[in-house]
Amino acid sequence: MHSVKKTLAAGLMAAITVQTSWAAESPTVIEFVRPLGMGGAFTALSDDKNAFTYNPAGMVQRTGGEVTIFEIVAGGSEDLKEAYEFIDENNDELTDFDTLPAPEQVRLANEIQNKIARLRPHAYFGADVASYVSGPLFKGVHLGFGLMGLADARFRLYNGAVAPLIDYSINSDVLLPVSLAKRWNAPLVPGKIGVGVTGKYIKRSQVSESRLSVFELDDIEVPPMTEGSAIGSDLGFLYQPSGRWNVGLMVRDFLGTKMKFDAREAEDGFAAKESRDTVIRPRTNIGVSVVPKSYFGLGHTSDRLTLSADVRDIFGKDTHVLFQ
Repeated sequence: MHSVKKTLAAGLMAAITVQTSWAAESPTVIEFVRPLGMGGAFTALSDDKNAFTYNPAGMVQRTGGEVTIFEIVAGGSEDLKEAYEFIDENNDELTDFDTLPAPEQVRLANEIQNKIARLRPHAYFGADVASYVSGPLFKGVHLGFGLMGLADARFRLYNGAVAPLIDYSINSDVLLPVSLAKRWNAPLVPGKIGVGVTGKYIKRSQVSESRLSVFELDDIEVPPMTEGSAIGSDLGFLYQPSGRWNVGLMVRDFLGTKMKFDAREAEDGFAAKESRDTVIRPRTNIGVSVVPKSYFGLGHTSDRLTLSADVRDIFGKDTHVLFQ
């Protein structure tokens, strides 16, 4: 029990003390159909291959193994639709921004500043090529591993000194996760507690450009890819005070996942890039789920109803959960 307490204390302290002073690099987050159908509120439920994304400790809920062969998911954010519609409707004005009358320039700049610049559009395509999540094995340890892929595209439109500017980044990731989890009787409180850890290798191919003028919208050329790789880890906890309640905590990219990008030679008119080191900052998510006995007193659920809620990135300054 003493080792369990030490593990819990170390994970919680890391979640609290590690802040967001890292260089920005997008995490590898692959959300499949089941958690998407629950609005992403899956930290306290992740008992399948989604444990690699949401909470490796969730594997302790399994009584048998699960094998997945080639599941795919694709989608885009609401921000993507809104930003695309704005660019499509104002394409001519944006590309000819310097020739517009001053009032029209002011109108576009204000709309970009007050509305469009705040959006975070992205589109994604994910694939579980093959994965396995076990039931309890030797001494109750659960094992999971897989091969997954993710293509994630993001861009941002904002005002520049002369004309609106665009930043964009497209990441193509190959993810190799290996997870272990185990459950014990909880110390000092009723119920059980599970602890899980994921070690992961990420191979990333990236295309990105920053401060691209809208004057170039009609003639954008894609730069060569830069290649990077990283070895990181995720840490998760699952507290089960009873058979109906779960409380989960997940520290994704525990202590920061350091990624190293290789140098890129000059090619097709694009300048060479030096090698660089960056990091995927930690993000701490918490979640709770319950399987109620009845529909709020109107009849038995037969355990076919699950209610869940998540709060994501609770220590992130941009999410304003605990800061500002």
